[in-house]
Amino acid sequence: MKLAQRRKLADWLVKEKQMSQRKAARLAGISRRMLVYQSKKDPQQELQSQILTIVERHPYWGFWKVYHCLRNKQK
Repeated sequence: MKLAQRRKLADWLVKEKQMSQRKAARLAGISRRMLVYQSKKDPQQELQSQILTIVERHPYWGFWKVYHCLRNKQK
């Protein structure tokens, strides 16, 4: 059983069967920390993709041109 499936099983046990997180995690074979873990999306990821898109279209633009282009889009 994959980790994602184990996490879903533990969540189901907690929500539907009113089992404690500790017992649900133990039955699913995962740690309690993994049960409550939520990954954090990189906040710079979207900005980086926007910069790369602009640079692909306009390879000779410098930093300031790209900066002002992004800044004007956000207004």
